Amino acid sequence: MLKELAEAQALHAAAVAGVQTTEFKIIQARKMREVAHSMLARAQVEYTLKKTTLERRKELFGATAITQEQFDEAQNQHDIAQADVGIAKAKMGWSVTLELARVRARWRILSAEAVCP
Repeated sequence: MLKELAEAQALHAAAVAGVQTTEFKIIQARKMREVAHSMLARAQVEYTLKKTTLERRKELFGATAITQEQFDEAQNQHDIAQADVGIAKAKMGWSVTLELARVRARWRILSAEAVCP
């Protein structure tokens, strides 16, 4: 009987430690999601600026008011900004995966509490 009690107490302590670790991971996932959201917003603003700049440079290049190099630079900056938006979207997707992990972790916490109140 004492052995079973000791085992139950050890399981409970492990569950509590697991809950604490999970709660820390949840906080970390939320912070990462906030960062990913901010990075996406920044990338989208930067892309909008580079797109506008490229459109202006196309007009100037068509009127031979700028060099091929200046136009190519604008095109390159536009393409980089577009890629950055893609990267930021991928990071947002990753943060959604972390949020799903958070929900699963909460479910495990509730399960652990039901077993070891």
